[in-house]
Amino acid sequence: MEHVLAEAMRLVKPSEEELRLIGEASRELIGKLNNGLRRRGFEDMEVTLQGSVAHGTWLPGSRDIDIFVIIPKNRGVEFIKSGRALQLLAEIATENGIPWSTRYAQHPYLTLKYRGFQVDVVPCMKISPGEKPLTATDRSPLHTLYLMDKLRGKENEVRLLKAFMRVGGIYGAEIGVGGFSGYLTELLIVNYGSFLGVLESAKSWRPHQTVLDPGKHYASPSVARKIFNSPLIVIDPVDASRNAAAAVTEEAMSTFMAMAHLFTLSPSLEFFREGEPSPAFSPLLLLAMPYPANEPPDTVWGQLRRASSSLSNVLSNMGFTVYRSGEWTDEETIAAVFIALESLELPPLNLMRGPLVYAPESIEFLRKHVNASMGPFIVGTRWFAVEKRRIMDVAEAVRMELSRMPASLRSASIIKIRSEAELSSLPKNLEKAIRRFLSKPPWLSTLPPKYNASATGE
Repeated sequence: MEHVLAEAMRLVKPSEEELRLIGEASRELIGKLNNGLRRRGFEDMEVTLQGSVAHGTWLPGSRDIDIFVIIPKNRGVEFIKSGRALQLLAEIATENGIPWSTRYAQHPYLTLKYRGFQVDVVPCMKISPGEKPLTATDRSPLHTLYLMDKLRGKENEVRLLKAFMRVGGIYGAEIGVGGFSGYLTELLIVNYGSFLGVLESAKSWRPHQTVLDPGKHYASPSVARKIFNSPLIVIDPVDASRNAAAAVTEEAMSTFMAMAHLFTLSPSLEFFREGEPSPAFSPLLLLAMPYPANEPPDTVWGQLRRASSSLSNVLSNMGFTVYRSGEWTDEETIAAVFIALESLELPPLNLMRGPLVYAPESIEFLRKHVNASMGPFIVGTRWFAVEKRRIMDVAEAVRMELSRMPASLRSASIIKIRSEAELSSLPKNLEKAIRRFLSKPPWLSTLPPKYNASATGE
Protein backbone atom coordinates (compact mmCIF):
# COMPACT_ATOMS: atom_id res chain seq x y z
CA MET A 1 0.00 0.00 0.00
CA GLU A 2 2.73 2.51 0.99
CA HIS A 3 4.69 1.92 -2.22
CA VAL A 4 1.59 2.32 -4.41
CA LEU A 5 0.53 5.54 -2.66
CA ALA A 6 4.05 6.97 -2.87
CA GLU A 7 4.21 6.29 -6.61
CA ALA A 8 0.66 7.60 -7.10
CA MET A 9 1.60 10.77 -5.25
CA ARG A 10 4.44 11.27 -7.72
CA LEU A 11 1.96 10.94 -10.60
CA VAL A 12 -0.57 13.45 -9.24
CA LYS A 13 1.78 16.28 -8.16
CA PRO A 14 2.39 19.03 -10.74
CA SER A 15 5.98 19.76 -11.70
CA GLU A 16 7.74 22.96 -10.67
CA GLU A 17 7.47 24.13 -14.28
CA GLU A 18 3.69 23.58 -14.30
CA LEU A 19 3.35 25.45 -11.02
CA ARG A 20 5.32 28.36 -12.46
CA LEU A 21 3.38 28.53 -15.74
CA ILE A 22 -0.09 28.37 -14.21
CA GLY A 23 0.89 30.90 -11.54
CA GLU A 24 2.25 33.36 -14.10
CA ALA A 25 -0.76 33.02 -16.40
CA SER A 26 -3.19 33.52 -13.51
CA ARG A 27 -1.42 36.60 -12.16
CA GLU A 28 -1.02 38.19 -15.59
CA LEU A 29 -4.64 37.73 -16.55
CA ILE A 30 -5.95 38.96 -13.21
CA GLY A 31 -3.75 42.04 -13.67
CA LYS A 32 -5.11 42.72 -17.16
CA LEU A 33 -8.72 42.38 -16.00
CA ASN A 34 -8.09 44.59 -12.97
CA ASN A 35 -6.47 47.28 -15.11
CA GLY A 36 -9.33 47.20 -17.59
CA LEU A 37 -11.92 47.54 -14.84
CA ARG A 38 -10.07 50.42 -13.18
CA ARG A 39 -9.77 52.34 -16.45
CA ARG A 40 -13.54 52.08 -16.81
CA GLY A 41 -14.28 53.22 -13.26
CA PHE A 42 -15.09 49.82 -11.75
CA GLU A 43 -12.48 49.84 -8.97
CA ASP A 44 -15.01 48.30 -6.57
CA MET A 45 -14.99 44.98 -8.41
CA GLU A 46 -12.62 42.25 -7.20
CA VAL A 47 -10.89 39.96 -9.70
CA THR A 48 -10.05 36.76 -7.82
CA LEU A 49 -8.54 33.36 -8.45
CA GLN A 50 -10.93 30.54 -7.51
CA GLY A 51 -11.35 26.81 -8.01
CA SER A 52 -8.68 24.14 -7.87
CA VAL A 53 -5.82 26.49 -8.80
CA ALA A 54 -6.68 28.78 -5.88
CA HIS A 55 -7.06 25.75 -3.60
CA GLY A 56 -3.80 24.17 -4.77
CA THR A 57 -5.53 20.92 -5.74
CA TRP A 58 -5.37 20.91 -9.56
CA LEU A 59 -3.99 17.87 -11.36
CA PRO A 60 -0.91 17.76 -13.62
CA GLY A 61 -1.76 18.44 -17.24
CA SER A 62 -4.80 20.51 -16.33
CA ARG A 63 -5.10 23.63 -18.48
CA ASP A 64 -8.11 25.11 -16.67
CA ILE A 65 -8.13 28.27 -14.57
CA ASP A 66 -11.15 29.81 -12.81
CA ILE A 67 -11.29 33.57 -12.29
CA PHE A 68 -14.28 35.16 -10.56
CA VAL A 69 -15.13 38.84 -10.78
CA ILE A 70 -16.91 39.74 -7.53
CA ILE A 71 -19.44 42.53 -7.97
CA PRO A 72 -20.61 44.60 -4.96
CA LYS A 73 -24.31 44.37 -4.15
CA ASN A 74 -24.85 48.10 -4.60
CA ARG A 75 -24.51 47.57 -8.36
CA GLY A 76 -27.45 45.15 -8.25
CA VAL A 77 -27.81 41.61 -9.53
CA GLU A 78 -29.23 43.00 -12.80
CA PHE A 79 -25.68 44.04 -13.64
CA ILE A 80 -25.03 40.32 -14.17
CA LYS A 81 -28.44 39.16 -15.39
CA SER A 82 -28.67 41.88 -18.03
CA GLY A 83 -25.37 40.76 -19.56
CA ARG A 84 -23.65 44.07 -18.75
CA ALA A 85 -20.95 42.38 -16.64
CA LEU A 86 -20.19 39.88 -19.39
CA GLN A 87 -20.06 42.61 -22.04
CA LEU A 88 -17.64 44.60 -19.90
CA LEU A 89 -15.30 41.62 -19.41
CA ALA A 90 -15.47 40.73 -23.10
CA GLU A 91 -14.43 44.29 -24.01
CA ILE A 92 -11.38 44.03 -21.75
CA ALA A 93 -10.41 40.65 -23.22
CA THR A 94 -10.75 42.02 -26.76
CA GLU A 95 -8.62 45.10 -26.10
CA ASN A 96 -5.88 42.80 -24.76
CA GLY A 97 -6.07 40.58 -27.85
CA ILE A 98 -7.33 37.60 -25.84
CA PRO A 99 -9.69 35.23 -27.73
CA TRP A 100 -12.94 34.59 -25.88
CA SER A 101 -16.28 32.83 -26.23
CA THR A 102 -19.49 32.80 -24.23
CA ARG A 103 -20.52 29.66 -22.37
CA TYR A 104 -23.63 28.84 -20.43
CA ALA A 105 -24.27 27.22 -17.05
CA GLN A 106 -26.73 28.70 -14.54
CA HIS A 107 -25.84 32.02 -16.17
CA PRO A 108 -23.43 32.96 -19.00
CA TYR A 109 -19.69 33.31 -18.44
CA LEU A 110 -16.63 33.88 -20.61
CA THR A 111 -14.01 31.33 -21.60
CA LEU A 112 -10.68 32.88 -22.56
CA LYS A 113 -7.71 31.29 -24.31
CA TYR A 114 -4.57 32.61 -22.64
CA ARG A 115 -1.01 31.26 -22.81
CA GLY A 116 -2.27 27.76 -23.55
CA PHE A 117 -4.80 27.76 -20.72
CA GLN A 118 -8.59 27.74 -20.85
CA VAL A 119 -9.72 30.39 -18.40
CA ASP A 120 -13.32 30.66 -17.23
CA VAL A 121 -14.11 34.23 -16.18
CA VAL A 122 -17.28 34.22 -14.10
CA PRO A 123 -19.12 37.27 -12.71
CA CYS A 124 -20.70 36.81 -9.27
CA MET A 125 -22.23 38.92 -6.51
CA LYS A 126 -20.43 39.62 -3.24
CA ILE A 127 -22.14 37.87 -0.31
CA SER A 128 -21.20 37.18 3.30
CA PRO A 129 -21.08 33.74 4.99
CA GLY A 130 -24.61 32.56 5.75
CA GLU A 131 -26.16 35.03 3.32
CA LYS A 132 -28.48 33.72 0.59
CA PRO A 133 -26.77 33.71 -2.84
CA LEU A 134 -28.19 36.02 -5.48
CA THR A 135 -26.76 33.97 -8.36
CA ALA A 136 -25.66 30.34 -8.59
CA THR A 137 -21.95 31.24 -8.57
CA ASP A 138 -21.88 33.56 -5.55
CA ARG A 139 -20.78 30.81 -3.14
CA SER A 140 -17.49 30.03 -4.88
CA PRO A 141 -15.42 32.77 -3.18
CA LEU A 142 -16.83 31.60 0.18
CA HIS A 143 -15.76 28.05 -0.67
CA THR A 144 -12.20 29.26 -1.19
CA LEU A 145 -12.21 31.13 2.13
CA TYR A 146 -13.55 28.04 3.93
CA LEU A 147 -10.93 25.74 2.42
CA MET A 148 -7.89 27.98 2.97
CA ASP A 149 -7.35 26.71 6.52
CA LYS A 150 -9.19 23.40 6.36
CA LEU A 151 -7.15 22.01 3.46
CA ARG A 152 -3.71 23.34 4.36
CA GLY A 153 -1.21 20.49 4.08
CA LYS A 154 -3.78 18.11 2.53
CA GLU A 155 -3.75 19.40 -1.04
CA ASN A 156 -2.04 16.29 -2.40
CA GLU A 157 -4.57 14.05 -0.65
CA VAL A 158 -7.20 15.83 -2.74
CA ARG A 159 -5.13 15.27 -5.86
CA LEU A 160 -4.99 11.53 -5.14
CA LEU A 161 -8.76 11.45 -4.76
CA LYS A 162 -9.38 13.45 -7.93
CA ALA A 163 -7.06 11.24 -10.00
CA PHE A 164 -8.67 8.11 -8.54
CA MET A 165 -12.15 9.36 -9.48
CA ARG A 166 -11.03 10.51 -12.92
CA VAL A 167 -9.87 6.98 -13.78
CA GLY A 168 -13.29 5.73 -12.67
CA GLY A 169 -15.02 8.21 -14.99
CA ILE A 170 -16.79 9.83 -12.03
CA TYR A 171 -14.84 13.07 -11.59
CA GLY A 172 -16.94 16.06 -12.60
CA ALA A 173 -20.34 17.40 -11.61
CA GLU A 174 -21.43 18.22 -15.16
CA ILE A 175 -24.53 16.35 -16.30
CA GLY A 176 -22.53 14.29 -18.78
CA VAL A 177 -20.56 12.74 -15.91
CA GLY A 178 -22.94 12.94 -12.95
CA GLY A 179 -20.01 12.58 -10.59
CA PHE A 180 -18.01 14.32 -7.89
CA SER A 181 -17.10 18.00 -8.32
CA GLY A 182 -13.68 19.31 -7.37
CA TYR A 183 -15.20 21.10 -4.39
CA LEU A 184 -16.88 17.87 -3.25
CA THR A 185 -13.58 15.96 -3.34
CA GLU A 186 -12.08 18.72 -1.19
CA LEU A 187 -14.94 18.50 1.31
CA LEU A 188 -14.47 14.72 1.52
CA ILE A 189 -10.80 15.21 2.43
CA VAL A 190 -11.77 17.87 4.99
CA ASN A 191 -14.33 15.49 6.49
CA TYR A 192 -12.24 12.28 6.54
CA GLY A 193 -8.72 13.71 6.75
CA SER A 194 -6.98 11.77 3.99
CA PHE A 195 -7.37 9.86 0.74
CA LEU A 196 -7.36 6.51 2.53
CA GLY A 197 -9.75 7.87 5.13
CA VAL A 198 -12.25 8.69 2.39
CA LEU A 199 -11.89 5.23 0.81
CA GLU A 200 -12.27 3.34 4.07
CA SER A 201 -15.43 5.28 4.89
CA ALA A 202 -16.87 5.01 1.37
CA LYS A 203 -16.92 1.23 1.65
CA SER A 204 -19.75 1.55 4.16
CA TRP A 205 -21.69 4.27 2.31
CA ARG A 206 -25.20 3.43 1.15
CA PRO A 207 -27.17 5.34 -1.51
CA HIS A 208 -29.95 7.50 -0.07
CA GLN A 209 -28.66 6.87 3.46
CA THR A 210 -25.21 8.47 3.73
CA VAL A 211 -25.18 12.05 5.02
CA LEU A 212 -22.05 14.15 5.69
CA ASP A 213 -22.41 17.51 7.39
CA PRO A 214 -18.92 19.02 7.85
CA GLY A 215 -20.40 22.35 8.95
CA LYS A 216 -22.72 20.65 11.46
CA HIS A 217 -25.78 22.51 10.20
CA TYR A 218 -28.32 19.78 11.02
CA ALA A 219 -29.20 18.07 14.28
CA SER A 220 -29.08 14.60 12.71
CA PRO A 221 -28.73 12.83 9.33
CA SER A 222 -32.43 11.98 9.35
CA VAL A 223 -33.31 15.69 9.35
CA ALA A 224 -31.10 16.28 6.30
CA ARG A 225 -32.58 13.26 4.49
CA LYS A 226 -36.05 14.81 4.81
CA ILE A 227 -34.82 17.92 3.00
CA PHE A 228 -32.53 16.47 0.32
CA ASN A 229 -33.49 13.60 -1.96
CA SER A 230 -30.16 12.50 -3.44
CA PRO A 231 -28.11 9.29 -3.41
CA LEU A 232 -25.34 11.09 -1.50
CA ILE A 233 -25.85 14.10 0.77
CA VAL A 234 -22.93 16.36 1.68
CA ILE A 235 -24.14 19.59 3.23
CA ASP A 236 -22.23 22.61 1.93
CA PRO A 237 -20.53 24.10 5.02
CA VAL A 238 -21.06 27.63 3.68
CA ASP A 239 -24.73 27.12 2.75
CA ALA A 240 -26.96 24.81 4.79
CA SER A 241 -29.60 24.82 2.04
CA ARG A 242 -27.28 23.23 -0.52
CA ASN A 243 -26.26 19.62 -1.08
CA ALA A 244 -22.73 19.75 -2.52
CA ALA A 245 -23.21 16.18 -3.78
CA ALA A 246 -26.50 16.83 -5.60
CA ALA A 247 -24.95 16.00 -8.99
CA VAL A 248 -23.71 12.54 -7.91
CA THR A 249 -25.80 9.79 -9.50
CA GLU A 250 -26.44 6.37 -7.98
CA GLU A 251 -24.14 4.88 -10.60
CA ALA A 252 -21.28 7.27 -9.81
CA MET A 253 -21.66 6.73 -6.07
CA SER A 254 -21.77 2.95 -6.54
CA THR A 255 -18.72 3.06 -8.81
CA PHE A 256 -16.75 4.95 -6.18
CA MET A 257 -17.82 2.54 -3.44
CA ALA A 258 -16.74 -0.43 -5.59
CA MET A 259 -13.39 1.19 -6.45
CA ALA A 260 -12.75 2.01 -2.79
CA HIS A 261 -13.40 -1.59 -1.80
CA LEU A 262 -11.14 -3.02 -4.52
CA PHE A 263 -8.30 -0.57 -3.91
CA THR A 264 -8.14 -1.27 -0.18
CA LEU A 265 -8.28 -5.00 -0.99
CA SER A 266 -5.64 -4.86 -3.74
CA PRO A 267 -3.79 -1.51 -4.09
CA SER A 268 -2.56 -0.81 -7.61
CA LEU A 269 -1.42 2.10 -9.76
CA GLU A 270 -4.13 1.06 -12.26
CA PHE A 271 -6.48 3.17 -10.12
CA PHE A 272 -4.48 6.28 -11.02
CA ARG A 273 -3.62 5.68 -14.69
CA GLU A 274 -6.02 6.31 -17.53
CA GLY A 275 -5.39 3.43 -19.93
CA GLU A 276 -6.56 2.98 -23.50
CA PRO A 277 -10.01 1.35 -23.74
CA SER A 278 -10.11 -2.27 -24.91
CA PRO A 279 -13.74 -2.97 -25.80
CA ALA A 280 -15.53 -6.31 -25.73
CA PHE A 281 -17.58 -5.67 -28.85
CA SER A 282 -21.31 -6.23 -29.24
CA PRO A 283 -23.60 -5.09 -32.07
CA LEU A 284 -24.30 -1.41 -31.65
CA LEU A 285 -26.95 1.02 -32.76
CA LEU A 286 -25.60 4.56 -33.07
CA LEU A 287 -27.62 7.75 -33.38
CA ALA A 288 -25.34 10.61 -34.41
CA MET A 289 -26.38 14.21 -34.96
CA PRO A 290 -24.87 17.70 -35.18
CA TYR A 291 -24.64 19.48 -31.84
CA PRO A 292 -27.71 21.75 -31.60
CA ALA A 293 -26.68 25.37 -32.16
CA ASN A 294 -26.90 27.71 -29.17
CA GLU A 295 -28.16 25.01 -26.80
CA PRO A 296 -26.55 24.87 -23.32
CA PRO A 297 -24.72 21.57 -22.68
CA ASP A 298 -26.99 20.67 -19.76
CA THR A 299 -30.02 20.85 -22.06
CA VAL A 300 -28.40 18.67 -24.72
CA TRP A 301 -27.14 16.08 -22.24
CA GLY A 302 -30.64 15.91 -20.74
CA GLN A 303 -32.20 15.31 -24.17
CA LEU A 304 -29.65 12.63 -25.01
CA ARG A 305 -30.15 10.88 -21.68
CA ARG A 306 -33.94 10.84 -22.04
CA ALA A 307 -33.64 9.56 -25.61
CA SER A 308 -31.22 6.82 -24.54
CA SER A 309 -33.55 5.64 -21.79
CA SER A 310 -36.70 5.86 -23.92
CA LEU A 311 -35.22 4.01 -26.89
CA SER A 312 -33.81 1.27 -24.67
CA ASN A 313 -37.23 0.70 -23.11
CA VAL A 314 -38.99 0.68 -26.49
CA LEU A 315 -36.53 -1.81 -27.97
CA SER A 316 -36.73 -4.06 -24.91
CA ASN A 317 -40.53 -4.08 -25.11
CA MET A 318 -40.31 -5.05 -28.79
CA GLY A 319 -38.17 -8.09 -27.96
CA PHE A 320 -34.63 -6.80 -28.52
CA THR A 321 -32.10 -7.73 -25.85
CA VAL A 322 -30.55 -4.42 -24.79
CA TYR A 323 -27.28 -4.82 -22.89
CA ARG A 324 -26.84 -1.16 -22.02
CA SER A 325 -27.13 2.31 -23.50
CA GLY A 326 -25.12 5.50 -23.27
CA GLU A 327 -24.86 9.03 -24.59
CA TRP A 328 -22.07 11.43 -25.44
CA THR A 329 -21.38 14.86 -26.88
CA ASP A 330 -18.27 16.95 -27.34
CA GLU A 331 -20.54 19.97 -26.63
CA GLU A 332 -19.41 21.61 -29.86
CA THR A 333 -20.00 19.58 -33.03
CA ILE A 334 -21.37 16.08 -32.35
CA ALA A 335 -24.04 14.51 -30.14
CA ALA A 336 -24.74 10.79 -30.00
CA VAL A 337 -26.71 7.98 -28.37
CA PHE A 338 -25.41 4.41 -28.52
CA ILE A 339 -27.22 1.19 -27.61
CA ALA A 340 -25.43 -2.16 -27.25
CA LEU A 341 -27.64 -5.10 -28.24
CA GLU A 342 -27.53 -8.84 -28.60
CA SER A 343 -28.63 -8.50 -32.22
CA LEU A 344 -29.63 -5.75 -34.63
CA GLU A 345 -32.47 -7.84 -36.09
CA LEU A 346 -35.23 -9.94 -34.56
CA PRO A 347 -36.47 -13.30 -35.91
CA PRO A 348 -39.68 -13.05 -37.99
CA LEU A 349 -41.79 -14.91 -35.42
CA ASN A 350 -42.47 -14.00 -31.80
CA LEU A 351 -43.64 -16.40 -29.08
CA MET A 352 -46.46 -14.78 -27.10
CA ARG A 353 -46.87 -16.07 -23.54
CA GLY A 354 -50.51 -15.98 -22.51
CA PRO A 355 -52.47 -16.38 -19.29
CA LEU A 356 -53.29 -19.53 -17.37
CA VAL A 357 -56.07 -21.48 -19.10
CA TYR A 358 -58.45 -20.92 -16.18
CA ALA A 359 -57.74 -17.19 -15.85
CA PRO A 360 -60.57 -14.82 -16.88
CA GLU A 361 -58.30 -12.99 -19.33
CA SER A 362 -57.65 -16.21 -21.31
CA ILE A 363 -60.73 -15.56 -23.53
CA GLU A 364 -59.38 -12.13 -24.52
CA PHE A 365 -55.99 -13.70 -25.33
CA LEU A 366 -57.67 -16.26 -27.61
CA ARG A 367 -59.67 -13.54 -29.40
CA LYS A 368 -56.53 -11.46 -29.93
CA HIS A 369 -54.44 -14.34 -31.30
CA VAL A 370 -57.07 -16.50 -33.01
CA ASN A 371 -55.40 -15.90 -36.40
CA ALA A 372 -51.83 -16.35 -35.13
CA SER A 373 -49.17 -17.92 -37.35
CA MET A 374 -49.11 -20.81 -34.89
CA GLY A 375 -51.61 -21.59 -32.14
CA PRO A 376 -53.00 -20.58 -29.77
CA PHE A 377 -51.85 -23.74 -28.00
CA ILE A 378 -51.47 -24.93 -24.42
CA VAL A 379 -48.16 -25.78 -22.78
CA GLY A 380 -48.67 -27.10 -19.27
CA THR A 381 -51.40 -24.86 -17.87
CA ARG A 382 -50.81 -21.74 -19.97
CA TRP A 383 -51.84 -20.44 -23.40
CA PHE A 384 -49.20 -19.54 -25.98
CA ALA A 385 -49.29 -18.26 -29.55
CA VAL A 386 -46.72 -17.47 -32.25
CA GLU A 387 -47.19 -14.22 -34.19
CA LYS A 388 -45.36 -12.62 -37.10
CA ARG A 389 -43.41 -9.54 -36.08
CA ARG A 390 -44.39 -6.25 -37.69
CA ILE A 391 -40.89 -4.76 -37.22
CA MET A 392 -37.72 -6.82 -37.16
CA ASP A 393 -35.01 -4.24 -37.93
CA VAL A 394 -33.72 -2.15 -35.01
CA ALA A 395 -33.17 0.92 -37.19
CA GLU A 396 -36.79 0.88 -38.34
CA ALA A 397 -37.97 0.56 -34.75
CA VAL A 398 -35.85 3.51 -33.65
CA ARG A 399 -36.90 5.63 -36.63
CA MET A 400 -40.54 5.32 -35.57
CA GLU A 401 -39.75 6.33 -31.99
CA LEU A 402 -37.61 9.32 -33.06
CA SER A 403 -40.63 10.92 -34.70
CA ARG A 404 -41.94 11.63 -31.19
CA MET A 405 -38.71 13.27 -29.97
CA PRO A 406 -37.28 16.83 -30.15
CA ALA A 407 -36.40 18.14 -33.61
CA SER A 408 -32.65 17.94 -32.95
CA LEU A 409 -33.00 14.18 -32.36
CA ARG A 410 -35.40 13.52 -35.24
CA SER A 411 -32.65 14.45 -37.71
CA ALA A 412 -30.17 11.94 -36.27
CA SER A 413 -28.34 9.54 -38.55
CA ILE A 414 -29.10 5.94 -37.57
CA ILE A 415 -26.05 3.73 -37.99
CA LYS A 416 -25.88 -0.02 -37.38
CA ILE A 417 -22.41 -1.12 -36.33
CA ARG A 418 -21.85 -4.85 -36.71
CA SER A 419 -18.11 -5.14 -36.07
CA GLU A 420 -15.41 -3.38 -34.09
CA ALA A 421 -13.60 -2.51 -37.33
CA GLU A 422 -16.51 -0.26 -38.34
CA LEU A 423 -15.82 2.02 -35.36
CA SER A 424 -12.70 3.36 -37.09
CA SER A 425 -14.87 5.12 -39.70
CA LEU A 426 -16.35 7.40 -37.03
CA PRO A 427 -14.93 10.77 -35.88
CA LYS A 428 -12.04 10.02 -33.53
CA ASN A 429 -13.55 11.56 -30.42
CA LEU A 430 -16.83 9.69 -30.94
CA GLU A 431 -14.95 6.45 -31.63
CA LYS A 432 -13.02 6.88 -28.37
CA ALA A 433 -16.24 7.52 -26.41
CA ILE A 434 -17.86 4.36 -27.81
CA ARG A 435 -14.76 2.24 -27.16
CA ARG A 436 -14.73 3.48 -23.56
CA PHE A 437 -18.45 2.70 -23.27
CA LEU A 438 -17.88 -0.89 -24.45
CA SER A 439 -14.76 -1.47 -22.33
CA LYS A 440 -14.32 -3.03 -18.94
CA PRO A 441 -12.97 -0.51 -16.39
CA PRO A 442 -9.17 -1.05 -16.24
CA TRP A 443 -9.20 -1.02 -12.43
CA LEU A 444 -11.20 -4.27 -12.45
CA SER A 445 -8.02 -6.02 -13.59
CA THR A 446 -6.71 -5.54 -10.03
CA LEU A 447 -9.30 -7.93 -8.60
CA PRO A 448 -7.30 -10.58 -6.70
CA PRO A 449 -8.12 -14.29 -7.00
CA LYS A 450 -10.20 -15.79 -4.22
CA TYR A 451 -7.13 -17.58 -2.99
CA ASN A 452 -3.64 -18.38 -4.20
CA ALA A 453 -3.36 -22.16 -4.56
CA SER A 454 0.44 -22.19 -4.68
CA ALA A 455 0.65 -20.07 -1.55
CA THR A 456 -1.55 -22.50 0.37
CA GLY A 457 0.34 -25.56 -0.86
CA GLU A 458 -2.65 -26.99 -2.75
